[in-house]
Amino acid sequence: MSPYLWPAASAPENHPLGRRNQGPGASAGRGDQRAALAIHREALGLLAGELAAGIDEKLPMAERAAAVAEILSRSLSGRVVLCDLFGAQGSVLEHNVSVEVVARYKRASLERLTTMTALIQRHLPELGKNATLFSLQTMVMAGALSAYSTPPPSLQAAYQAEPELARFHLELEEYLKLALTATLLGVLPRR
Repeated sequence: MSPYLWPAASAPENHPLGRRNQGPGASAGRGDQRAALAIHREALGLLAGELAAGIDEKLPMAERAAAVAEILSRSLSGRVVLCDLFGAQGSVLEHNVSVEVVARYKRASLERLTTMTALIQRHLPELGKNATLFSLQTMVMAGALSAYSTPPPSLQAAYQAEPELARFHLELEEYLKLALTATLLGVLPRR
């Protein structure tokens, strides 16, 4: 299995997510940050192709927005490790490292955000400056929702014992699509 597609629960110990349950004192290293950036870079390359193949530029703005939300949600839900890295960025990857290391990581992260923004603007030019905000919100939502979509074994057992508890169990692709669609429709200009 590609290291970029590990389910979060089975990430190896030397992977940033292998330490995800060590609490707020867990430290990130330069290697963790490099791995995170490499995963994000690869995903952006794949996303560019997915968007190009799946968006008809002749469609009305609302239909293109729905298609962008669907492609993003499908793409991100297939990359749980990337979503978990988005979630870990502020709480793990940017902690307990030198100012130089975190500044270099943040600059690289901002470059990835700029790349994603350009991809979104290519298919939804109507977003204008809001494309950056949407791109950032996409990463934040993907990071937050991924934590709820992969319950630990104890919670899975609780769901099996009491199915009513699973009523708010989130399927990442479904809820990400809803959240991204709502966000896109909220930031698109009204005519």
